[in-house]
Amino acid sequence: MKNYSSDNIGYLINKASRSLRWQLNKSLEKYNITSTQWSVLKDLNILSEKNRNQEATPAAIANRLNMDRPTMSGVMNRLVKNGWIKTETNPGDKRSQIINLTDKSKDVLFELEALSDEILIQALKEFETEEKEILKGLLIRIIDNLT
Repeated sequence: MKNYSSDNIGYLINKASRSLRWQLNKSLEKYNITSTQWSVLKDLNILSEKNRNQEATPAAIANRLNMDRPTMSGVMNRLVKNGWIKTETNPGDKRSQIINLTDKSKDVLFELEALSDEILIQALKEFETEEKEILKGLLIRIIDNLT
């Protein structure tokens, strides 16, 4: 185990998160997409699988992904420009938009998910199943405590 010169849990969680994001960004380069853009596509895919029990508006997506609205706006603009998502006027609120996946994104979701899974497999390669479940539970508790 390497020495990261800190036993601060917050630092280590942040370091682990940044390492995962860096690896994922590297893997996604061939699709010309970032990990942040992938998280939006994944969120929309989860919504479509659940028959849209939640809203697919930029504000709702930003809220679910803990992003500020200006950042989400930039991410959405790049996704639309590159053909990953399409927008339509929200019938319930003309000031808002509904975001949908395009055929382009639907065609590669499986590949993108596989890339994401490969990074996690690499990150957790020496973990026992029980350790993974414990880690998952602890991370969920941290997230719940902060939301």
